[in-house]
Parts: sequence; C-alpha cells; structure tokens
Amino acid sequence: MRVGVHYIADLSMCRTNFTDHRELQDLALKVCRLAGMRVIGITASTLTDGPNTGATVVVGLAESHLSVHTWPELEYAAVDLFTCGDPNRGKMAFESLCAAFRPQVKRVRQVVRAAEVGACGE
Repeated sequence: MRVGVHYIADLSMCRTNFTDHRELQDLALKVCRLAGMRVIGITASTLTDGPNTGATVVVGLAESHLSVHTWPELEYAAVDLFTCGDPNRGKMAFESLCAAFRPQVKRVRQVVRAAEVGACGE
C-alpha cells in the first residue's frame, strides 16, 4: 500500500545561496504553507566551519518532513521532502523550494514509499 512520496534533490551551481538559517527557514515555511502543508515543528541552524558558512532547516510536517542543507562555498544544496499527504501539493512545495536556489544543475529522485500489507508477523 502506498503511504507517501519522497522527493530528493541535489542542487548544484546554485545562483542563490543561503548562509543564514533565518532566511532559509522563512523560505521553507512559505513553500509549506503555500502548498497547504501543516507545520508541527521546525529546527534551524547556521553552521560555520572556518571560512565556510551553511544553513540547515528541518521542518516537521503533519504530512511528514522537509529538510534543506546548504553548502554555499560549493554552490550546493540538498533538499528532501517526504509527504504522506497530497503528492501534488508536496511536489509543488518541493519544486518551489528548489527553484529558489536557481540551480544550473538539478538532480531529482522520486521514491514511492509503500508498506507491504499483512507482511508483519508472518
């Protein structure tokens, strides 16, 4: 039985990079709300490693989760959205978030999550 869809993206040569978690958090919340997803929690941090500064945002959703991690010095971002809600809304949020980075290269995978009904305990 299908339980959800997991959208995963590697965004490279991003023309927009987020080094401050507050800006990235605002973007993540905006796309979730525009897609009608219900935010139940959020954690965000700006990460500094020497001269490199990136941001991480993880949004807990009633429908599952969204995570974004940036490496501005590499012009790279990793985006991950798992939704057990309306897959069209999830895809809209995912695509909107990815587009905000203006990547020149975007590698996307879509994984259907499914449970084997009756498989437990057999």
